[in-house]
Amino acid sequence: MMLRLIPATIGATLLLAGCGGGAVTSVPFDFSYETDSGSNSSKKIGADPVITYGNLSFSGKGTLGPDPVDVALQAHVLFSDGTGPSGGYLTVTDASGDELLLQLDSQATAQGKGAVVEGEFSVVTGTGHWAGVTGAGSGVGERGEALGAPVTWHVDLELR
Repeated sequence: MMLRLIPATIGATLLLAGCGGGAVTSVPFDFSYETDSGSNSSKKIGADPVITYGNLSFSGKGTLGPDPVDVALQAHVLFSDGTGPSGGYLTVTDASGDELLLQLDSQATAQGKGAVVEGEFSVVTGTGHWAGVTGAGSGVGERGEALGAPVTWHVDLELR
């Protein structure tokens, strides 16, 4: 059995055994993103309820463990008066340029002008020191204003 070190950037050593097995490390992932202007194709239809659907691009910053990261999300939404399913793919880029791709399945619930979003994250793949990492986690995001305003997330990831 071959052991490898992946990744040192999460602040603690994560030893993995070959063939996808190995130790599980809990890693906090906190980030915020907002809509990228000019790159969205969402539309609204209807009056009661207002249906918002389509694709949105978001970008922002956060921390994975203690380390700073950039985040970019390509998402799809289907909201009825701000409540409904959403999801997409989140790219996390660390300071060394290595990327971790996560799939997000989420559900938004309108609250006042904003929303609370509950989501499940799963690792799709990674590059550099993220290559071979697997795992999943769940988290909650909050948006204080209408769709397009910044969303702030706290996610607990379990990485192997």
